[in-house]
Amino acid sequence: MEGCRAGTGGAKVSVRLRRLRGGQPLLQVTARAGDTALRRVRVTLPKGFRVDTKRARRLAKISGTARGRKALKAGKRTLTLELGGKGARKVTLNLKRGAVRVGGAKLRRARVVRVDVQATPTAGLPTKLTLKVKPAKR
Repeated sequence: MEGCRAGTGGAKVSVRLRRLRGGQPLLQVTARAGDTALRRVRVTLPKGFRVDTKRARRLAKISGTARGRKALKAGKRTLTLELGGKGARKVTLNLKRGAVRVGGAKLRRARVVRVDVQATPTAGLPTKLTLKVKPAKR
């Protein structure tokens, strides 16, 4: 199994990570709403990972929201999807081709990577998850 899937009574989130050894991994985050639609999804990558903000905004593929790439806000290690007024029931974020970078040989050979995800619904409290992701080799 590549990636990790978790959720509680609220949102359900899955994260897939591939090509970690090359230093420019592919990252896929899928979030599904629980009872109410999602307003915001925030992904925090572990130390040693870095988001190239310009590439992330330019190369991101986001499905499930009418806002498209405008929904993405990228920081040094965080990716935030602002889904707008009515929110979204399911949203997927794909990043590749150098949008996320990994520093250090130790991290590139990691068997498990921890990714923090916070999914905020349009009404109610956010769901905070720490996912243990097993990177795929391909």
